[in-house]
Amino acid sequence: MKKKIRILYLINHVTLSKFEIPMLLDMGYEVYMPKIPPFDISVRVDMELDKVLTVPMEEVSILNDTNFYDEPLNETCINIINCSYFFTVFNNNRTNPLRTLFVRRP
Repeated sequence: MKKKIRILYLINHVTLSKFEIPMLLDMGYEVYMPKIPPFDISVRVDMELDKVLTVPMEEVSILNDTNFYDEPLNETCINIINCSYFFTVFNNNRTNPLRTLFVRRP
């Protein structure tokens, strides 16, 4: 069975996500988009993406409750992301850079 490649899509912008996410899905990627968007007039949240995600729902729920934009990420969230669920992160967040996400722990 081929391993699913997932993308953590931390760009809740309406126009970008309207075009980029369908392209990523057509290319066979799974996409996770945060459910707590930054305060902005042109943001989008897509709950439908969670339905086809092959990450355990308990962990998706933790991600959904995480504010990726305005708060420091907690250790649980970082571990979920680093637990080989996500291959790539698309990030346009200058206020909460994701420097800590890609530290693989043995």
